[in-house]
Amino acid sequence: MKKLINYSILLSLSLFMFGCGGTPSTIVIGTSDYGNINIKTAGGKNYFWTYKGDPYSGTIETHFDKDNKVFIKRGYTATIHTITTYKDGEKNGPYVEYNMNSQVVEEGNYNNNSKKDGVWKEYWQIKDEGMDGRSYVIVDNPNNLKYEGTYEDNSVVEGSSKHYYKSGKLEQESSPGDIVKRYYENGQLESVGRNILGVNKGLWKTYHENGQLKDEGNYRESSGIKIADDIWKFYNKDGSLEMIYDKGNSTTTGAGEITVEELLDKSYLKKRY
Repeated sequence: MKKLINYSILLSLSLFMFGCGGTPSTIVIGTSDYGNINIKTAGGKNYFWTYKGDPYSGTIETHFDKDNKVFIKRGYTATIHTITTYKDGEKNGPYVEYNMNSQVVEEGNYNNNSKKDGVWKEYWQIKDEGMDGRSYVIVDNPNNLKYEGTYEDNSVVEGSSKHYYKSGKLEQESSPGDIVKRYYENGQLESVGRNILGVNKGLWKTYHENGQLKDEGNYRESSGIKIADDIWKFYNKDGSLEMIYDKGNSTTTGAGEITVEELLDKSYLKKRY
């Protein structure tokens, strides 16, 4: 009981000091200070935060309602949801998001234009789809990375992103040249190819879990959609050729499945290669 009383006194003193003048270094959504915060759009900038009319510099916190497991905008609780840093009204500095068990969900940094800058990380969590679907519960390995990437001006720097399985094993990584590699959880390479803004392009190869080539072929882009194109080859787990498939493009007829016997026919080889 004594500790609870001391905590209440400290909290009251903090609120009193903030209320005595000046701009508070931290504002909690749902407190009296939050009533002095406004969002403006000026000079083409959205979410330009002001405190009593002046651009705000400091941090803004959002909190959970711990009893109902619902993220709230009003009413102070002790369980932090997000901490966002602002300078002159814009996101500038560290950002952290927590789950209800105070485990980090996401963290990173913003530059002075409210854009992601530097290393950003996400951690494996499971959403609790009860209530409003925005609260979180811990998984078996809550501290394992789910994603990490380096940002510059809100865009991922080429070759900097990595995705991980819940076990912490590497699932996918990018390399310079927009080359993307995916891995099985045992560490074996699953696929490799070029991916630009979410669209596969050029030669792609996938592999069986034992390391043998599974298939290979090319992608072309049509209206922003990746389309398998031209000749694709498929292989068995022992490395032997299973079949070849003509996906077709502007210069081929799209013949469909080609058996191994047809592949060995010289007239076909001359026509296709």
